[in-house]
Formats: sequence, C-alpha cells, structure tokens
Amino acid sequence: MLHWNLLAGAFPVIILVLGSAAGLYLLAQRHWPRWWTLIVPLVIVGAAGLAMLVDWYVNDIWHAFTDPLPNTVVICFAVIFAAIALLVLALIRRGWRRRVVAVLATALIIAASLNVINQYYGYYPTVADALGKTAIRQIPLPPVKLQHGGGPEAGGTTQATVTAGPSGPDPATTRAGRPPATLMNWRPRGSMPKTGALSEVTIPATVSKFWPRSAYVYLPPAYLTANRPDLPVLMLLPGQLSSARTWFVAGDVVGTMNAFAADHHGIAPVVVLPDPLGTATGKQMCLDSQLGHVLTYLDVDVPDWIRTHLQVDEQTAHWAVGGFSYGGTCALELAVARPKLFPTFLDISGEIAPTLGSTALTVRDAFGGDAHAYQKVKPLRILAASLHHPGQTGEWRHVDGTFVVGKDDRSYTAERAVVVEQCRNAGMAVHEFTEPGGHSWYVATNALRQWMPHLAARTHLT
Repeated sequence: MLHWNLLAGAFPVIILVLGSAAGLYLLAQRHWPRWWTLIVPLVIVGAAGLAMLVDWYVNDIWHAFTDPLPNTVVICFAVIFAAIALLVLALIRRGWRRRVVAVLATALIIAASLNVINQYYGYYPTVADALGKTAIRQIPLPPVKLQHGGGPEAGGTTQATVTAGPSGPDPATTRAGRPPATLMNWRPRGSMPKTGALSEVTIPATVSKFWPRSAYVYLPPAYLTANRPDLPVLMLLPGQLSSARTWFVAGDVVGTMNAFAADHHGIAPVVVLPDPLGTATGKQMCLDSQLGHVLTYLDVDVPDWIRTHLQVDEQTAHWAVGGFSYGGTCALELAVARPKLFPTFLDISGEIAPTLGSTALTVRDAFGGDAHAYQKVKPLRILAASLHHPGQTGEWRHVDGTFVVGKDDRSYTAERAVVVEQCRNAGMAVHEFTEPGGHSWYVATNALRQWMPHLAARTHLT
C-alpha cells in the first residue's frame, strides 16, 4: 500500500470514483424537509462561499503564494466543505449505522479531493511520501578524507577532522599532494554502490543568524568509494510551503542523479538541499531583509559548511544552483549577487523579482517602508544598472543561466521573457525551454532531468 502511485495509474481513478459515489450517497439521504429545494442549495452556496473566503485569505491576507490559487484547488475546497456540512446533517438525524457510513463517505470525499490537489501540484507521488516514509537510502554523512602519499591513485587515504576557518578549510591542508582529478577517466577502486544515498544534516546559520530546518545532501555512488573524486556541487532550493526534503519527495532528485550516475561510472554532482524558508508557512524572500538574512545564509553559511564537511571540487567555477518557484527566483538572485560562487544556475518557474505578493506589501514588511532599499536588491535592477557602467558587465560574462516554465504557466512565461532579455543584455549565456504542465513539481522534475547534460558539461563532469 505504501507504494501506491497517487499521481497516475489506477489508484487516483479508483479513489475519485469512490469519492464521487460517496458524495451521491450523502446527497441521497433525504432526512430533512425541503431537502432538494432548500437544504442542498444552501449547502452548495455555503461551501462555495467558504471556499472563496479561503481563496481570498490565502491570496490577499496570508500571501502564502505569490500567484493565485488555481480554480481546481478552490473547487476541491468547496467539495470538502460541502461534504462536511452534509455529514453534520446526517449525524443529527440518522441512526448510528448510517452515521458510521456517512463518516466513511465523507472521509472518502476528502481523500479524493486532497488527491486531486496533490495531482495538480505533483507533490506526493506515493502513499509512503504522503506519510513521510519515503523509501530512499539514508546514511550518516561520511567524514572528509585527507589524501596523503601522492593523491587518489597512490592508495593512501586517512580519515580526519577538518579544521575550518571563517571561510572554510584550508585547501592546502585538505588536498595535500592530490593532483587535479580527471573525472572522465576516473574509475572506482574496489567496491562502489549502485546508487547514491541521502544524508540528513544541520547547516548552522553561523553568520546569517537565520533559523533553518534540516538540510539534506545527496552523495552519488562515486562519493561513497575509497578513492572518491572531487565532484562539483549543485545546490537546489524548493518553493514556498515546502522544505529541503520536497526536492527528493516531489522533485525526484535522487532518481535523476542515480540515473545520471548509472550512465557515467557512478559520477554525478554532490547535491546540497538547504532550507531557505525557516518554517513550513513562513514568508521569506531570498535576500537579506527584516524578515531574515536568507541570502547570507545561502551564499556564506552554506558554502562554508560545504567546504568544511564535504570533499568536493573547491573551484566554485564548477558549482551551480537551481530551484523551483521561490527557489528559482532565489537561484537567479544568487547568480546575480554571487556570480563567481554560482556561475551556473537553473531557474524553474521563478519570478521576475523577490516579492511577498505585491510591491507595497514587500516594502512594508521586509524593508520597513524603504522602497529604495527594496529596489536595490532586485536582480533585474542590479543587471540594468550595470548597463550604465560597461565595466561591470564583465562580472556576468561567465554566468550561464537556464530558464524553464510550464507550457500552461502563462504568467511565469511572460515574466521569463523579461528576465531572459535582461540577463542576456548583461552578458550572460542564456538558455530557455518549456515543459508540459503548469506551476507544478512535474515541470520541476522534468526540467532538472533535461538540464543535467548541460550542467555536466558546465561543471566538467563530462
């Protein structure tokens, strides 16, 4: 049961049919006078009104998303509210047996509605994922190996604790005697697992004083060998109302990287999945503001932790960042703010600028009413300002950006055109393509898979 597919196949159809039948059962219980002429219309109107109220609260008060809730989601909320109202009516007037059946029918309706929402966003692929029991191999983070006696081919490796300064470990200490690795010619010495593994880690906010949740690191098979090579780093960031684990639950990053590694002798990027949000429902932007120093966390604290705790390619020319929705906007911001740290980026359905839903709200809540401070951190404003100072455009000449949106994601498609033009004008190498679907994790999953060959070339994996 834990492996049932919630997004495709027989199960979503079955639960939708059962939920529909359960709805008909609740509607057929004529246990109140004027059932069809008064009670049912009141239930429908009331449920629709409540759903619209939720839609208004989410979009205009809470600002949980920067784009409106889709009609599919609002309709599912209305169905759930109607089912609950019909259940209350059944519990008041029916015997205990029919009350039990009514409770079960309502549970089916709620489950079917929630799964329709899940299918829209592609959030939980299986029952196990929905229950937090994702069947992905997890291991403790292996210690960094210090090489002695002529590098990886000499065979002498010892494990030791790395002492780091403010900017990470001293490369001369951690790489003593190690010649540059040629990844294309690398082969494992001894055994190598067929797949990579995840490690749950804590990346402290030493400088930023941010409050991140748990982070994860994907370690490819080559990393888990005796003579591990120095692999490039890919940092992936999730969207709003998500966490670091969403990338491997909904985004299938482990499956994508394992497939790439299987075709490349166990080699794939080391993928770092930090938490840029702090809480499940928190409103953050990927910049330093009164809401938190998220940008500093991602461009100082996380890189320092990577250098200290992971044995990776220390040339940040081979590092990359990517993200979906909020994470896509964040990837663009990091590439603009720190082009030498993240010269390769993937922006999936990102926005034109960091926002809490509107300029007025963003200026008020994040910058204490200082509109000029907000304008200064907008990535496109930074790029546009560089055009008036030709010497600055060289800063982004070596940056390579890829922009992806869903075919049905019309508002983000329009924003992508503006962002692509501005990035190209600033001297970046820009690529763009479209995936089937809307603003969903289907698009993010497929975009990462399609981008992998390009990422591999940019980071010298291939």
